[in-house]
Amino acid sequence: FEVFAALFAAMIHDFDHPGVSNDFLVRTSHRRAIFFNNQSVNENWHVAMAFGLLQREDQELAWDEEWSEDTMFQFRKLCISMVLATDMSRHFELLGKFKNRIAECNSCDDAFDSECAKDRELVLVMAIKASDIATQGKAWKLARKWATIVQEEFFSQGDKEKELGLVPSPLCDRENVDIVKSQIGFIDAVLFPLYEPLSKVLPEVKSVLVQLKKSKSMYEKELRKRSNAPSDES
Repeated sequence: FEVFAALFAAMIHDFDHPGVSNDFLVRTSHRRAIFFNNQSVNENWHVAMAFGLLQREDQELAWDEEWSEDTMFQFRKLCISMVLATDMSRHFELLGKFKNRIAECNSCDDAFDSECAKDRELVLVMAIKASDIATQGKAWKLARKWATIVQEEFFSQGDKEKELGLVPSPLCDRENVDIVKSQIGFIDAVLFPLYEPLSKVLPEVKSVLVQLKKSKSMYEKELRKRSNAPSDES
């Protein structure tokens, strides 16, 4: 059921997302932040609301009726682990743990035991993390479009913060953030360091690395073109 759990976790990982970050919810003392004690607020909400929905008395949702109590417990536990891992505040902690496992072994094939449930869970956790922030690994037109969509969500949060008299969160101030430079920085600082070790364990991920390099080169091209454009004064 681990494959199904991974697909299900991917489906619900942003369920009922409010369009603002955990930090915003904490800083504004939102009821969700209070309810989850400021810990992975959005991620806890997504998984809790999704499983809460499945508890409704509805025959269309009775998909687990043949499962044993233990199977359902293990399924939910794995889904929770994967969804909570998408909290970016845990990114470097989880990535460090993953990279250490690889470094401790002579080969990547020895780093993880496919017969060990904990090892399989760690790989699934890294896979969903990678998928969660994978927009720049898509074909260029989609990557550029998603960069604009995600950045506008950040800017919308920054606008709300300004209205509330708060200092805009990083990358959320539309007056000071350069989307092209921020995407290049994100690819270099977050995506390459994540996808490079993951590709050693999951070779199929190498195709995403190729596209990440393509996206970075296109942003750099866009930056050069902008820099070479004549100014209004000239």
